[in-house]
Amino acid sequence: MGFDTLLIRVADYTGDGVLDTEKIHIVGESFKSPLSWIYDLRSNGQVIYHHEGSYDLKSDSFFFDPRYVGKCSDYYSCKSKFFF
Repeated sequence: MGFDTLLIRVADYTGDGVLDTEKIHIVGESFKSPLSWIYDLRSNGQVIYHHEGSYDLKSDSFFFDPRYVGKCSDYYSCKSKFFF
């Protein structure tokens, strides 16, 4: 089963008094595998910031080191803290 999570927050990120929408879509084969994400910040229907990224197998292994993220004890807690 795949990992597919969409998180959405609405707030006035730009400080103009209008609510903006922040979205991050995280996908992967499973939470145990490297993940990819797409981040968008929209204001008044316009994309004002967009970023796509991923962790390949090499960089995903950093989650085994609690010092990489800080204040976590194992792969799952470090990866969860980093993404969420």
